[in-house]
Amino acid sequence: MTGGRRGLGAALVDEVLARGARKVYSTARSAYIDDRPEVVTAELEVGPSP
Repeated sequence: MTGGRRGLGAALVDEVLARGARKVYSTARSAYIDDRPEVVTAELEVGPSP
């Protein structure tokens, strides 16, 4: 799945919030802060499988 910081991922976060989600966990390759209190962000390490 795409990250939640921008583009399609951000649109998905917006949509689930609009549908009533109380909490959304959103990832990206680098740490970021989302201004919405319902969004919990996390850095996701993207790389090849061991």
